[in-house]
Amino acid sequence: MTERGNCTRVALCILGAVLLLQVTAWPAKDGTEFRGANITIAGVGDHELEMLAVEWNANLVRVRLGANDQCGYSIVEIENPGTSDDATLLELDELIATCQTLGIRVILDIHQFPGFSHPGSPPEDYRLWTDAALQQRFIQFWRGMAFRYADWGDVIYGYDILNEPRGMNGDTSVWLDLAERTVHAIREVDTERPIIIESRVGRVETFVELVPIDDPNVIYSVHFWRPSEVVFQGLWGLPTGVDYPTSKWNADDLWAAMRPVIEFQERYGVSIFVGELGATAYMSPNSRQVYLSDVLSMVEELGYDYTISQYHQFGSLSLEHIGYQARWGDIPLFVGETEALSILKEYLARNERPDELVERRKPTCLFDTSHWAAGEDSNVVSLDYAWRLSAPCDIYYHNSGEITVELLEGLDLLITGNSHGRGYTSAEIRAIHGFVKSGGALLCYEGTVSSSSINRLLSPFGISHNPTVLFSEEPAWLGDEGDSYWAEVMNVGDAFSCISCSYHIAWGGSLAISEPAEAIASSGADSWRDTIQNGEPDSSEMRGPFTVIARSELGLGRAVVVADETMNQVCNWATMSQLVDWLLEGAYARLEYESESAPANDGWSRVHPLVEGED
Repeated sequence: MTERGNCTRVALCILGAVLLLQVTAWPAKDGTEFRGANITIAGVGDHELEMLAVEWNANLVRVRLGANDQCGYSIVEIENPGTSDDATLLELDELIATCQTLGIRVILDIHQFPGFSHPGSPPEDYRLWTDAALQQRFIQFWRGMAFRYADWGDVIYGYDILNEPRGMNGDTSVWLDLAERTVHAIREVDTERPIIIESRVGRVETFVELVPIDDPNVIYSVHFWRPSEVVFQGLWGLPTGVDYPTSKWNADDLWAAMRPVIEFQERYGVSIFVGELGATAYMSPNSRQVYLSDVLSMVEELGYDYTISQYHQFGSLSLEHIGYQARWGDIPLFVGETEALSILKEYLARNERPDELVERRKPTCLFDTSHWAAGEDSNVVSLDYAWRLSAPCDIYYHNSGEITVELLEGLDLLITGNSHGRGYTSAEIRAIHGFVKSGGALLCYEGTVSSSSINRLLSPFGISHNPTVLFSEEPAWLGDEGDSYWAEVMNVGDAFSCISCSYHIAWGGSLAISEPAEAIASSGADSWRDTIQNGEPDSSEMRGPFTVIARSELGLGRAVVVADETMNQVCNWATMSQLVDWLLEGAYARLEYESESAPANDGWSRVHPLVEGED
């Protein structure tokens, strides 16, 4: 387009905005009403949602959906989302229904779409801005989603039609044109639901490029990640150790950064939603606490609804984690109630809470780390899905000393594994067997180092562990080598079912099972046991499938054994959460809606083994 053409287009946009203000009454929201978090279908289940509603008091979730979502959830690949009964849509329906019972509003956010790249999802592909057929598919997709959810009532807070639109070389008019056409298509089937439009790349500074769409119920969204060197430290190669406030950034500077959004709202009288805000676990606890306090104070004073990023998704952005320096790099370490999370909960406490929501006592879960090899801090990654189990369970740790009958008294679930460390004594094995026989639950994980004691522990359950690493000719997308692959999850009766039937394995062994054990997940037929240890499928090596997860019963209790120590993957949680539900079925029945807390055993600790301090 010529320079004169550009000037003409800008003039028309300005004139259109002026005329728009003369005919449309833009209803700005008055005060913050909804506060919550970003989630994904894969990242949360009923327990996590209940924890978010009851313990955190959140009343809003932004559900991130996309073509390359974790665990193979490809919702935008569905041809007819308005009428399709695709498994992913059915699971989304269930999530929304659960939110409805908990008093949580839901934002449907398309995080990725074919022809639209998102950071971290190479290769770059921005055909959406030039391909007319793809744009029409985008419009029809949203029309179908609106048709499907138009009658769901107030539980649907709004449609966030595209996350952080980028790749337009600064020409926001391309995005505004597509957004306007999408709004009109949605309004053909849903005349009331709010539609959320984000600024280019979701940034505060690109609000100067926005022009309001002629629709009385559009909300404009920003993602507040300022300053990036503070909030993203430890990610993408950015250095850690950057404190807040800095010489360049304090509370006043945060307000100055938000100014383009404030001016846009004041000019047009529209509602603003902050879709993402937060800070990495690698900030110092004090800096993150002060930063989050400043940001939330500003957003609340402006009266914007907001969702923090993330909830039970990535530890690096979790307010339940702190940064930990392991011998092989920085990792986020679950600690639970951080200073930053306490600040957030102070604001979430302002949300209205349905009277029928009752906080119930949880089953008690004990993580045994006393069998870890000395200095084997990589086990933190294996065992650090405690933050997921903190939703269905009350979490404690056993960091040193033997497992005894006294230690297991009052416990519901024991999680243990030798993780390349010491074996189990005869006394420990007898104590664990007695615990399960009397109705306790056992979750046992193993790595790639053999221990005869582990098979003595597992023998009464009809399970034995083979530590030889499995490889696969078709690796999982989470890794580009054959040592990272998907195991098939098999349904076992009515007690276990999984819509996303896969489980990610990394350097795992396998299990041999006999009565009374049952297989839960197995590797594919293309897998092999790498006895020669060369990473190649030699003719002398046994081929799959191999059992990698099994369940069993002993006396009144239950056990699940996982032949791999990597349990923290987001993609595995859909499977693990159902296994935990099966393990704790008796405990849930015992403790249902009990409000009083169970007394803690003197041998249990709230302190993670790698966190200094006392309980």
